[in-house]
Amino acid sequence: MTRDQLNERIARAKQAATNAERQKLKEIFGTDDPAQIKQIKDEHERLRKEREESDRAKMTREQQLEADLTRERASRAELEAKLADVEDQRRYDQQDSNVKRIAMRHVNDKKLEDAVEFFAIRVLKHMTAEQAAKVTDRDIEKWFAELVKDHPTFAREAPKPAPVPAAPAPRKLHPVTNGPRSVGRPAPVASGGPSKAIAPGRPNSMTKGEWEAEKRRRGISY
Repeated sequence: MTRDQLNERIARAKQAATNAERQKLKEIFGTDDPAQIKQIKDEHERLRKEREESDRAKMTREQQLEADLTRERASRAELEAKLADVEDQRRYDQQDSNVKRIAMRHVNDKKLEDAVEFFAIRVLKHMTAEQAAKVTDRDIEKWFAELVKDHPTFAREAPKPAPVPAAPAPRKLHPVTNGPRSVGRPAPVASGGPSKAIAPGRPNSMTKGEWEAEKRRRGISY
């Protein structure tokens, strides 16, 4: 059954109930006009009070007390019935809130009201008050899980995983120096024998002839 078909059926049921109620009012009051019905009820209440006062005047004190007690009991029974209705409504509201809370775990927001109404029609409507009171959160959870499985359009989208932050770029490391490295040419070493320094004036300095020979060996032309 589609949503439109369900709404149409509910509307027909309400209209049928309204027509039946109006027919019942006509049978009781002779009219279905609210103003006329109120007038009839007010007149009936006035006549009832007058009759009660007349009857009470004819009673003995004991009979009056008994009548008061009977009326008090009836009033108390009516009050208890109203309190029971209030308690039933409170339980209904609590259950409705609980059903919605569980449904929200499975059903998306747009379909939530429809899903809860389907649950009430397909499950609770066919139960007695005692049976409905025994429905556990686990039962409700299972029902909505199966609903979204059979009807994916009701399903709530799975939360998207949080994006993984990109790894920071590696830091470019610079060598720690105290300035540019000085690059010098290695001091020429005389061939053969102990190494001699080129710089003059040292104990092991090359002679001019030795330096000239070393330059030729190294291919130095300056």
